[in-house]
Amino acid sequence: FDRISLYHEGNFCPTYYGKITKGVRLGMGCNEDHMGIEYGMAKYMQENSDNEIAFIRYGYGGSNLYLDWQPRFLWKDEPKFISQYGFSYKTWAQTVVNGLNKLMESGYLPEIKGLAWMQGESDADKTEEIANNYYDNLCDLIFSMRAELRMPNLPVAIGEISTQTNIAPW
Repeated sequence: FDRISLYHEGNFCPTYYGKITKGVRLGMGCNEDHMGIEYGMAKYMQENSDNEIAFIRYGYGGSNLYLDWQPRFLWKDEPKFISQYGFSYKTWAQTVVNGLNKLMESGYLPEIKGLAWMQGESDADKTEEIANNYYDNLCDLIFSMRAELRMPNLPVAIGEISTQTNIAPW
């Protein structure tokens, strides 16, 4: 999708890390055959809009909502290491700033239009209690992300990774 660009940080696809890459395509995920939620969104947007569009993606495989994505308002101290509460949230927030800056350096005037969330299997494989708290944790996260971006009504698309499995029984 040649009119769609991607700025990426996280532990997927080091080839694209920290760069704006024009043209979203398969292979921009964890291997040459994969891509995240952005692929379907890019397809739709390219077919239905004449605008230049960019995604800012932060992805860290195996992260969980209850620990890694704990919102800023719940922190006692700022996380400094990947194993601390809220580290993925903190890194996501910095990734948004980094991506917006890169887009501006490239001559764009970016405007945030929405947030896409795709995660969950790492909360469905721990305990039933953690899985049952997912909805409340996700609501807290979305509230915090909107506050971080100062956009209280920002639309959010939520993707489901998979349904119940032996690996993720809840």
